[in-house]
Formats: sequence, structure tokens, C-alpha cells
Amino acid sequence: MWEGFSQQTRYTYRLDNIQDLDSLWKKFNSNIKRNIKKSEKILTVVEDSDPEVLYRLFAKTMHHQGKRPGYKKSLLIALYNELSLRRKGTILVAEDAEGRPHAAILLVWHNDECYYLVGGTDPDLRQSGAMALLMWKGINLASNYAKIFDFEGSMQQGIDKFIRNFGAIPQPYYQIYK
Repeated sequence: MWEGFSQQTRYTYRLDNIQDLDSLWKKFNSNIKRNIKKSEKILTVVEDSDPEVLYRLFAKTMHHQGKRPGYKKSLLIALYNELSLRRKGTILVAEDAEGRPHAAILLVWHNDECYYLVGGTDPDLRQSGAMALLMWKGINLASNYAKIFDFEGSMQQGIDKFIRNFGAIPQPYYQIYK
């Protein structure tokens, strides 16, 4: 503090023991379960998809929220290429029968943890429940690599509510800046 730094407490949301998928499912809110079941009927999840699709959906989400993406597409593509090369991450995309992407997420794993790093949804197709489906499929996939699933450190109220519906536990972390 005396050197001009500031600190802010923020929160991330985590699921422990993700290998026990049946136990996790039982902790999910009934709305999330309903959305997942509904979207499974109309969407297909594709793994290792094109990072440009993810960036496009992320940019649409930011635009819908009145924001600009905080980084360039080239950074996301470079990150994905490196993760793919090291076999430390993947992109999941939920598509409909016409091949339209409804939502996409980037997962990264290291040691016993898997992180939801970035995602996006087509605002015109949000009612499909695609993001709930992707999170569930992501948790399933992550259970092969990790013990913990970390949703992200978002302080947005709507995202907080969505993530808590999965039974995720908030964990504080400290942001230090100057």
C-alpha cells in the first residue's frame, strides 16, 4: 500500500471432486438441469473447434453487453494454438443441426485443475441453453484431466447467478494493481 499498490478482493467459482459426476449433477439447480436436457436435444457439442468461432461469439457477447473485447483475436488464436500443441486445452462449440454455433468456451487444464477461460454466446440464439450444455460437457471432459473445475473470476451479477446454479463455491482471490 505504501508503494502505491491497491488491492481488491474478487471471487472465482470452483467445483471440487469433479470425477464424481453423479454427485455434481445432484447439486445442480433444477433450471440448469432443464436447460442442459433441452439443449442436448437440439445441439451437438464439437471439440477442438476453430478459435475464430470462439472469438466471434466472444466479441458478439461483449458487443451485446455494450463492451469491447479486451484483447485481439490474434492473441486468442496464438493461445489456443499453444494449448493445443501442449495438449493443455480445448475449445467446445455447441452447434445446431444447421451448423450455426450457439456458444463456445475455451478450457485450459494444468495439474489437477481445469479452468473455463473464455466463452461467448450468440445473443440471437441464447434461449437454446447452449452455455449450460457446454459447461456440463466441459466438466465431463475435465474430469478426465483434473479434480477441480474453476469457472472463472467474474464479478458480474448475472454470471455469478449462472455459475452458482452449478453448485460452484465462491473462492476469494486478491487483485493487486498499481
